[in-house]
Amino acid sequence: MLAVIIPAYNRPECLRESLNSLTMQTMKMFMTIVVDDCSQEDLKSVCDEFTQKLKLTYLRQPINGGPGMARQRGIEAAARAHIEFITFLDSDDLLMPHALERLKYEIAHRNDDYVVSPISVEQKHSTGFVLNGEEASKVWLHGKIFRTSFLIENGIRFPEGLRGNEDIAFCVKCFFSTQKKSILEQPVYLWRAEKSSITRMKGEARDNVLSLDYIRASYDAIKYVQEKFPQKLVQLFPRVFFIYNYYQTALAKEMPIPSE
Repeated sequence: MLAVIIPAYNRPECLRESLNSLTMQTMKMFMTIVVDDCSQEDLKSVCDEFTQKLKLTYLRQPINGGPGMARQRGIEAAARAHIEFITFLDSDDLLMPHALERLKYEIAHRNDDYVVSPISVEQKHSTGFVLNGEEASKVWLHGKIFRTSFLIENGIRFPEGLRGNEDIAFCVKCFFSTQKKSILEQPVYLWRAEKSSITRMKGEARDNVLSLDYIRASYDAIKYVQEKFPQKLVQLFPRVFFIYNYYQTALAKEMPIPSE
């Protein structure tokens, strides 16, 4: 069985479109887990609209913990239900009709721990483009399918408390934890890049949050690799140098920095 985990916060109209894309999947046997990150708007009623069309579980977080913690709760729910494979869908993005069938076939046929597809990026005010799988594999969750047991057995979790860049830590941990992964040639995920989320904020507010979260996410990933695969730590040196500018920005703005 496959589960689609959707972290959701407000914007019920976007969630409705995402769920509708699941009703059009060529593969019909899958579970949908919507994790409501303590929204102020009513998302449960949107989920209720799809209970006759999808095998859907609605979960609500007691506090707003960010998309990473919402996804983590979805992973734990899938593990308890003995779901073999999981994929993630942001509540304002879409899956192409063949997405689940293609992803599940590839991971099962190849016996991989996870499979990556390119990402089709849709932009409101400019021409869309495609991120190739190699580029997407180390940064974004979009268009990936994971073997649930791989995540649980390797202790791959999202860092807590981040509002952006939580994908980075998760994807780096996956990348270093296995050689059993594949990259597809065609995209199955439609990333609608013009979002009203923290990652689409402008100006100093955005810079403050994302600079600090990038540091925290990178720190979380580096610590994971250092503890589990110290011999591979040298491969992360380019990332260490890359985050130096973010670190200097955070220091200059007196933002809290992880101390260990």
